[in-house]
Amino acid sequence: MRPLDALLAEKIAVACEKACANKNIGYDQLTRNTLLEEAKYAKFDMSKIDMPCNCDCSSFVSTCCVCAGLPENIFFPGGNGCVTTNLADACLKTGKFERLTASKYLNQKDYLRRGDILLNRNAHVVMVVGSGSKADPFPVSHN
Repeated sequence: MRPLDALLAEKIAVACEKACANKNIGYDQLTRNTLLEEAKYAKFDMSKIDMPCNCDCSSFVSTCCVCAGLPENIFFPGGNGCVTTNLADACLKTGKFERLTASKYLNQKDYLRRGDILLNRNAHVVMVVGSGSKADPFPVSHN
């Protein structure tokens, strides 16, 4: 999944980096939604989370998207974070992502761009925080 907007991609990647550097954020599937709750208390700045909390891979990426300003109700329907089977649908529902299916995106890191979300629907999801050497640049906006 690729954000359509450079600013959104950057906000998602920054949220990811801040969360990865925060020792209060752990991994536990049973309490996977506590990261979002603590992110709310921290005004969606992952570096300011000061209470222990947890996530799994999909609730982590979902929280990064919410911290970037995307709708909580799409990424946490009914209060439960997306899982790998519905995360792509949530991204597309926002209208802010495109699905990349060409083999160069699926098999070569050189074409990945900062903010991309790599998703295996049946297993795992990760965030890209560094662009590859052959990554397409974002289109220039003339607004």
